[in-house]
Amino acid sequence: MAELSIAIVGLGRIGTSVGLALKRYNERTDAQNHFNVIGTDRIGEAERTAQKMGAIDSVESSIRNVVQDKDLVVVAAPYAEVRDIFKDMAMGLREGAVVFDLSTLKGPSLQWAAKFLPAGTHIVGGTAVVNPVYLWDGLDDTEHAKADYFDGGSMILAPSASANAEAIELVTTFSKLLGADVHFMDPVEHDGLIAATEGIPAVLSVAAFRALAASDGWGEVQRVTNPAFGRMTHRLMDTHPDDVRDMLLQNRDNTVRYIDSVMVALSALRDVLADNDRDAVEAAVVDAADRYERWIRQRSQGKWDEMLEEDRNAGASMLSGMLGGFLADRLLGRNNRNDEE
Repeated sequence: MAELSIAIVGLGRIGTSVGLALKRYNERTDAQNHFNVIGTDRIGEAERTAQKMGAIDSVESSIRNVVQDKDLVVVAAPYAEVRDIFKDMAMGLREGAVVFDLSTLKGPSLQWAAKFLPAGTHIVGGTAVVNPVYLWDGLDDTEHAKADYFDGGSMILAPSASANAEAIELVTTFSKLLGADVHFMDPVEHDGLIAATEGIPAVLSVAAFRALAASDGWGEVQRVTNPAFGRMTHRLMDTHPDDVRDMLLQNRDNTVRYIDSVMVALSALRDVLADNDRDAVEAAVVDAADRYERWIRQRSQGKWDEMLEEDRNAGASMLSGMLGGFLADRLLGRNNRNDEE
């Protein structure tokens, strides 16, 4: 049985779950390898918690030392720290080392890798699309790491152009060992999609809370806050402001594009509410619920290729019939033909 040494830089929920999944693999009777895991995090409590949970075998405070002579380095740190982590890793990486970058964005990370890491380092970006069981909990701390966090999910891999076939194969096998299926994606395409799934929730959380907290009624509003409000704004507690800032700024063009789409939808919904148009409001809610149900079914089953064109268009057809073409166009973000004539 081969002994493999792995470094995990960043011991939040993702990084610690990687360690727990590796320890789970070590206990399998059919295990072909045995993983020794060393971890580091800028927060000492995260290191202590991860070690107490059995996710890592040992802790090393120096990033340079933790990556020294490792077979694979997993970077799962908060996004605002990634650039400095790459700088600190540079002197410790062995020639031909493989870095599996699980940070939020891939484009900037590839640029930092090219600037700071030694030639011959193989960078493979990854985004964990996690076990659907954990889709709604919104808990990103070390204490909620799980060995099955990746089970039934997928790992989106975005290799750098310089990553060789052996490095990509290593990360592919590693991802499957964690419990995830593998899907490949171009780094530019990846960051465009992340603007929708990570950027927009962060923007809405910040914008909604700031608007309400600045309102004249905030003194009374905050007295009646419950889980619905907490779920909407939890990003402000779970994620450091520096990480949100960097994620939005480093991916600003993609994020702005999605903000524009959301603003069109909000404006249209606002108008039908102001007009007390019951049918239009109902159509919007029913359409959203219908699309949401299809998404949840596909997300739970992971059968994305089975989504047919008629399914994607079903909501648009329903909206057109219930609202009329003009309001349907507005809610779906299309330009009205009459405005162009």
